[in-house]
Amino acid sequence: MRYSFKSVARGRAGNIVTSATVNIYLAGTTTAASVYEAYTGGTAVSSVTTGTDGVFEFYIDDTDYAGTQQFKIVISKSNYSSITRDYLTIFDINAMLDTDGTLAADSDDLVPTQKAAKTYVDAKVSDTAYSSSWGGIGDIAPSKNAVYNQIEAIVLGSAIVSDAAYSSDWDNEVSTSPSKNATYDKLEAMTAEYGALVSNTAYGAGWDSVDTIAPSKNAVYDALAPKASPTFTGTVASNILTSTNPLFSAVVAATVSNCTGVNSSLINYALKSNSSPACNWTEITDRATNFSGGTFTAPVTGNYLFTGCCNLEGLTNNTSGTIGYVITSNRTYIAFKINSLHTQAVGCIGYPFSVIADMDAADTAYLQIFVYDGTNAKTVDISINTRFQGYLLP
Repeated sequence: MRYSFKSVARGRAGNIVTSATVNIYLAGTTTAASVYEAYTGGTAVSSVTTGTDGVFEFYIDDTDYAGTQQFKIVISKSNYSSITRDYLTIFDINAMLDTDGTLAADSDDLVPTQKAAKTYVDAKVSDTAYSSSWGGIGDIAPSKNAVYNQIEAIVLGSAIVSDAAYSSDWDNEVSTSPSKNATYDKLEAMTAEYGALVSNTAYGAGWDSVDTIAPSKNAVYDALAPKASPTFTGTVASNILTSTNPLFSAVVAATVSNCTGVNSSLINYALKSNSSPACNWTEITDRATNFSGGTFTAPVTGNYLFTGCCNLEGLTNNTSGTIGYVITSNRTYIAFKINSLHTQAVGCIGYPFSVIADMDAADTAYLQIFVYDGTNAKTVDISINTRFQGYLLP
């Protein structure tokens, strides 16, 4: 339904203002409202124009706004001071009144009348005496009279309280309460009957399978009392208990091009950052920070396992031998050795290795490559896939 608002635009001197623009907003805001120029049909607009008689009219549809919505109008025209009227009620206030005594609409836009509110509240209080039909009623309260009648029946009705001793025929008796005397008699009998079901005997092997006697608090305390701390008589390797339990894994950070050494036919190159050209490493893992610049320094004396893979590029069919070493302070280990492998040029080849080396504390270990080339002119590149890793054996 649409509600009409009709008025006349007048200047401050009371003169009629024709062809003025009337903008409609939501009350207290600059948010344009949706209004209509006819009672039915048409497209929503946010402004209308005054006629030759200064009259303007528009309609508000209650499907667009709640009945409590108020509006603001601003009348403006060139050479005239604008006029603002705010918080205008356009909807019919009676449309917001609800006379339904059940308040079934459950609406935030309707206001119940006094009569509807009284009808609703009256239905929430019952004067019906207590009965089994009360079960499950969670939205109706008993009247003071109904409560009084029920309490009176409990206090004065001799059949409601029984002094009979507890027995099996009490089962399913839900309308009679035991007297204090009957309750006392039952508890007294239970004390005699069940007193023997508590034992103060300390925990022991004889407790096994005893499921009809409970331990006393004292017996439980004795069983749970702190025991002497156990004594460890074994030995633990010192390198396991300290931070000097080394483990490292590193890869060549960038391809090392044109590695040379003794001369052009015998390439002798140490894979270290202080070599020329430099071989720089990226550390993946270095548990005790013992690896740096391609060199591992043993923190403690022991046997160390070194593994990895040397990847060489630029080998030709003139290469007559390739040897890889793990060089430590104590001795030099041949990691791999290939003789007359290449019958044709090879772009890149990897040489995996595994060495167990005995080292003293502060000894060092690093990789060294020897390549023999009969052309007396060839150098070798160390690929970024080259890996060096190791750890202290237990």
